[in-house]
Amino acid sequence: MSTFQSVMTIRTKDPVIRLLQVCAAVAVITVFARLPFVVQHGLSIDSYFYVRGFPTMEQLFGQGRFGQYMVFMAGESLGFNALTFGTLLQGVGLLCFAAAAPLMFTAFDRKGEVSRTGLILSSLLITLHPYSAEILSFSEASFTAQLATAMGIGATFLVARNPRRWWVGAILLLLALSMYQLLLNYVALMLLFGMIQVLLQDRDGRLLDWRRYPDVVGTFLMLAVGFVFYMISYKLVIAAYGMNETTRSQLLPLAMIGQRLDELKALSGFLWTRPYIVQDAPVAAMLMWIASALGWLSLLVWVLIKRPRGAVACLLLAALVPVAGIGVIAAGKAWWPVPRVLGGIVAIWGMGVYWLFYVFRRRWQLWSIAIPVGVSLLGAAAIGHRIHSDQMLVNGYDKVLAAAIYDSLNKHPEFSDSTKIAIVNRNMRWAHPSPLPTAYMDLNMTAFALTGSQQGVLRMTTGHELTTIEPEADHIKLCDTLPSWPKAGFSTITSSGIAVVCL
Repeated sequence: MSTFQSVMTIRTKDPVIRLLQVCAAVAVITVFARLPFVVQHGLSIDSYFYVRGFPTMEQLFGQGRFGQYMVFMAGESLGFNALTFGTLLQGVGLLCFAAAAPLMFTAFDRKGEVSRTGLILSSLLITLHPYSAEILSFSEASFTAQLATAMGIGATFLVARNPRRWWVGAILLLLALSMYQLLLNYVALMLLFGMIQVLLQDRDGRLLDWRRYPDVVGTFLMLAVGFVFYMISYKLVIAAYGMNETTRSQLLPLAMIGQRLDELKALSGFLWTRPYIVQDAPVAAMLMWIASALGWLSLLVWVLIKRPRGAVACLLLAALVPVAGIGVIAAGKAWWPVPRVLGGIVAIWGMGVYWLFYVFRRRWQLWSIAIPVGVSLLGAAAIGHRIHSDQMLVNGYDKVLAAAIYDSLNKHPEFSDSTKIAIVNRNMRWAHPSPLPTAYMDLNMTAFALTGSQQGVLRMTTGHELTTIEPEADHIKLCDTLPSWPKAGFSTITSSGIAVVCL
């Protein structure tokens, strides 16, 4: 063997080089699979709100995202607005998140227990899953959300590899939380997942001797300090500016626990029936569910056989994984479990696939796992494209309707651009008559569902400074006597000078 070949052989076995290869592969594949979002982003309901500017300080500070507000303001000072954040930086955020995904599995694993193929496929399940695609449909927010998530994952990885740097990790976590609090689910999952990995690697010694787990202790310290300082900073910031907390940043009251349990039960039904959002991709969705469930089951059986001394501890940690996966969502007063906030659940599915590659390592076994997982990933990537194409469709539908509304209003001689418009949406509600398979909650929702976004889509379509107002009771009653769109005469001007549109 030549000297060059010898050097290359040594380098490819280097765990750092190996991890960099995996991170690069996941990043490249993810960006390529999500290329439609990067090249041409669509418009969400938030996009139409942002026609009048970025979210206000009160809105973001009240939600605990004061860091996100500072990023927006810094960008705006350089010439960025909501749309340029979506077009220019969406791909950057996606690249950061994708490159960080393999770190979730390797933070506490210094031996390289799983092959590169296994790491890549497990990571891609997280980055390519349709739930992860939804944040890209809210293109203005995706950069800070994905950057913050990558920072949280990176901070945990840093401390797990070098526990003495827990204070650096705490600072990174504080900054990340100020942009996106849901990253706590990822950090908690990494910690539980890492503790299981440590127990699997540790055959001897006292399991309850915390001094034997410096990486776990350091990560706990980072999480505790970072979270406490974030909460202190958040309270000080809103107190200094005299702002109020929104329901998104408030904890669940004890009186609502029973209601939340019912809501979680309903959510579990959605996760089972629509794990890929759409209902017409049963093979891809079922392959993902089977691979993940078999992975977790195989781990538990393997632990009972190979690591009986640590079996109870591993079982307890595994039982906490679903709690960490839903985490912040279940603990908050506001309940809005849209797919984009279910990233912790997606991470649990990805971890299940990881355990399959961990337990079964023979070549034929690797192929038996990689092929069905690869098929499920193809389906996931395809559904991501459908989310994008459906968003472009609903944007088109909204523009056609906006033009029709403006044309109808101009048939009334007393109408002018200064006339206030009350749009009564009773029949359309959240969607156009033509159903879109990826529409769920506020994913690919029509802009005419909310008053603020109605004003945005009217302005963007017509080029006129139109103003919409929230419909009042008499406006809604008036629509009982008028035809609804698309029938002629679906708009009128009241005696008070308000334009009423009936949808």
